[in-house]
Amino acid sequence: MSQASWSDGYFTEIEYVDGYVVEMNPLLLDFNRVLSGIDPNSQHNSPPPNDTNTFTYLELGFGRGSSLNIHAVTTQGSFIGTDFNPTHALMAQKKAKTGHANLRILNDSFEELLERLNDEKIFFDYIVLHGVWTWVSPKNQHIILEIIRKFLKIGGVVYNSYNCFPGWSPKYPTRQLLALYNRYTTGRPEDKIQGALKFLEEFLKTGSLYAKNNPQNNALLEELKKFITNGKSSYIAHEYMNEGWNCCYFFDMVQNMDIAKCQFVCTGKPIDLYDDLTIPPEGVAFLKTIKDKIFKEQLRDYYTNKQFRVDLFVKGALPLSPSEKVERILEIEYALIEPTSNFDYKLGTSRGQAELSEENYAKILECLGSDLCRPKSGREILEKSKLTYQQFLLSLVILIQKKFLLPTQKVTSKIKKQCDAFNKALFYAQSKGYGNAYVASPATASAISMSDTEQLFILAYTEHQKKNVNDLTKHILDIYKPQGRKLVVAGKVLESEEENEAEIKKMAQVFLENKLSIYKALSIC
Repeated sequence: MSQASWSDGYFTEIEYVDGYVVEMNPLLLDFNRVLSGIDPNSQHNSPPPNDTNTFTYLELGFGRGSSLNIHAVTTQGSFIGTDFNPTHALMAQKKAKTGHANLRILNDSFEELLERLNDEKIFFDYIVLHGVWTWVSPKNQHIILEIIRKFLKIGGVVYNSYNCFPGWSPKYPTRQLLALYNRYTTGRPEDKIQGALKFLEEFLKTGSLYAKNNPQNNALLEELKKFITNGKSSYIAHEYMNEGWNCCYFFDMVQNMDIAKCQFVCTGKPIDLYDDLTIPPEGVAFLKTIKDKIFKEQLRDYYTNKQFRVDLFVKGALPLSPSEKVERILEIEYALIEPTSNFDYKLGTSRGQAELSEENYAKILECLGSDLCRPKSGREILEKSKLTYQQFLLSLVILIQKKFLLPTQKVTSKIKKQCDAFNKALFYAQSKGYGNAYVASPATASAISMSDTEQLFILAYTEHQKKNVNDLTKHILDIYKPQGRKLVVAGKVLESEEENEAEIKKMAQVFLENKLSIYKALSIC
């Protein structure tokens, strides 16, 4: 079978960039539904004492498998993931071997997966697909809907992220030009990416009415050049050069998901529930005149010129009463994932940068950072911060948006064992000069992004009993020097031994004083 036949128009000559998607974290999927007033019917916060599986989870098109592996090792669920690219499947399998979670990695096409599920009759509480829908053919979109329709449990949730209009409208014709360049030219994939940008640059200079009427293409070209400069040319290949690329409006997605018996419940980003953060006051007032939920949500995309949506759909929904919603929010325990000293009291939104109340956030951050950063219930945070409930809830959402906080779960012996094995393999890989940034956090059922040096600090601290700045610094230098590894600060490579030692020493001090207590509270070390 030729590569063209199994890839079905998808750009597979260059592997996609690695990444972790926190919004697919089962705990956050549950939190978002509670925040929207829907009962997630989840047992995450009170798993059975014998560590048995509590849910089933399917990821469609997992890429290099970082999110899938992290979510499998940090929970008690039964996981299945498929990606039709055999190299992606191999990468994911290699990671899966280290954590020993209940995880099956498949190299099935969506059509093959549908056949498999028809035979095995496996049903799922969660079905997730990130950056898949837009980039596959209409035939595969139909198969995805059939998988959801037949194998998502009643009460289950679908996470689906996709490119959308109106935000993509200005770039859509140019995207099509680059895809046509890929189709009708020959050469190595890397050369075709460079050639596509050169072609676009030359075309824009030749006096077409399209270029004159769409001057934003010059800014787009410069943006794409930066991806190459930053070593992320694979993003251009997968975003702009696939044959299959089907952008749509939110309303189109609602209609598609209706075929699978699923209804829109909320976006995957809690902050989207707060219109006044993203939409001007006159827009908020106008939105209030729109009664239909779907029409109102579509209109929001016009206010924010949204080009990428992260949506949650459910197969059946049981609403929570207002008091039940409050109780659920207050019962959940939350934990810091970033030192409070790094909080800047600013929030970037589609409306620009907003200034946050130092008084309010200082109270919450002080509470979260107290008692060695142990996870705290919403009720405890509310009582100690002395904020109103609405102030507390908004602060919670903004802290999640700014990647300072996440909801937590009870860490069972099974979860801890899986995460320790997964992280230890990752840390040892980093000591050899390879690995990735995503460390498994048992408490938050998520990844915590860390530099290679920080990961090696944890390894030195836990495995080699290096407990002070000088010992940690020497340990890292003993690893880096023979390998010729040098730190990069603000885009500049530190060339001298003295510069590298000074920077590592500074990082070791931050690790011990500001980060170690967080990582202990998250059960990472």
